[in-house]
Amino acid sequence: MSPLPEAADTQPGLQEDNHLETFPAIFDEYQRPVYNYLLHMTQDASLAEDLTLETFLRVYRGLPGFRGEASLATWVYRIATNISLDHFRRRS
Repeated sequence: MSPLPEAADTQPGLQEDNHLETFPAIFDEYQRPVYNYLLHMTQDASLAEDLTLETFLRVYRGLPGFRGEASLATWVYRIATNISLDHFRRRS
């Protein structure tokens, strides 16, 4: 995996205008690994795609509040995990 997008990794509490610039780099960096992670969890390609998009919608909305207490990767994967768990809870 290549280095994290610098602005997102080093600046806790991203400002509104900065997260608009940073999000595309975050999406490019993590979209494929998050999809693969969710595909492994769900065993369903279509569902993994849907959950990946939902993950990045939450990442985008949450970037201004990202405090940097954990790495960006940890934060993104935690969101993906929570979305997956929410899906399976709703389904059962």
